Formats: sequence, C-alpha cells, structure tokens
Amino acid sequence: IGTSNIILGDYKKALDNFSLAKDIFENNPSSTNKKEISQGLAKTYGSMGIVFSEQSNYAKALQFYLKSVKIYEELKDESKCSKIYNNIGVVYKSQNSDFKALEYFIKAQKLQDKLKDVNVGITLTNIANIYLNQKNLEKGLEYYTLAKKALDKNPNPRALGEWYNNMGLYFVEKNKDNEAVSSWNNSITTFQSIDDKFGLANTYIFLGQFYLKKNQLDESL
Repeated sequence: IGTSNIILGDYKKALDNFSLAKDIFENNPSSTNKKEISQGLAKTYGSMGIVFSEQSNYAKALQFYLKSVKIYEELKDESKCSKIYNNIGVVYKSQNSDFKALEYFIKAQKLQDKLKDVNVGITLTNIANIYLNQKNLEKGLEYYTLAKKALDKNPNPRALGEWYNNMGLYFVEKNKDNEAVSSWNNSITTFQSIDDKFGLANTYIFLGQFYLKKNQLDESL
C-alpha cells in the first residue's frame, strides 16, 4: 500500500503505511523467522528512504538508506545492496557531494557487474553524470558509452530516455548544439513510447533552458 501511494504521489500516506510496517517488523522479537523479519525491515527502511528522497529531505533519506543497507550487508544480499548503494549515491549527488556519490555508484556498479544485473546501465549513467558535473568530459563519455552498451543489451526505455537527456547535456558542454537537440528529441520519442510524463517534463525543461541561453525566446517558451 505504501508503494502504491508513492506511485500516486501521496507521500504522506506512503510514509504512514511504511511507519506502520516498520513498527510491526521492529516489535516482532518472538518471530521464528528472523531472516524474513530482517528482510522486511530492510525493505521498509529503504522505502522510507525513497519517500524522504522524493521530498528532498536528504538527511532523513540517507539515514534510512544506511539503516537498510546495513541489514542487507549483514544478510549478504548483494542485489539489494547494489540498489541501495545507487540510491545513496543519488542522495549524495543531490547534496552536491560528488566524491561520496561516486564512491557509492562505483560500489553499486561492481556488485552489478558481478551479478550481471540488468540495471547496470543506470548506474553507469549515474557515474558518467558525476564526471560531467566535474567537467571531466573524457571520463564522462567513457561511462556514457559503457552505459549505452548496457542499455542496448538490456532494454529499459525510461533509463534510455534519461541517458539521452544526459547526453544532451554532454553535447552542450562540447558546444555541439545540433547533437544536443537531436539527443533530446530522441529522449522525447523514447519517453512518449511509454507515456512517461515525468521524463518528458525533464526533457522539455532542458530544451527550454537551452533555447533561452541561445536567446531564442519563442522557442524557449
């Protein structure tokens, strides 16, 4: 129910549901299946981290992600660890802590490579974004290229749309305006194929900002 409320954008209700789940898991010491309780608690902490992250309450998000990943590490659940490491990286990136973000993205990538995880393309894109933010364009392109290969191997339209969005930003840094616009148009096509309005909104913002800097005001509007 909490997850459903996240999808519906009702974060207060989602947090209420997750808090109820947390209380049940935390106050169940007599359970004969402690592993199952630990897994449930870790998932609940991680879900609460998502809610706080969506609300831009990054300190709280980090608090719950770290609690979640500690349990997953103890359970040696590398697949879940990789997902939480990625989420932690996103929080640090949102706080402009690039060094810490890169540390967790790389931890996630190493586990995903080991597990042959289909989501490694998302992590590689996150790593590339950090290098782009640091103006290390050579490293950024290296990881964007690796990410595209992974996404071609394991198709994920939403992740591909985000990849095109970020490549647009890369081309802007390289002063390749035509390539930037082309990449964002590819992003629009990709997001439209899955009716992803959130992704489309991001792309339109990138294009609006691009045309504004070019003083093409009508196009920007």
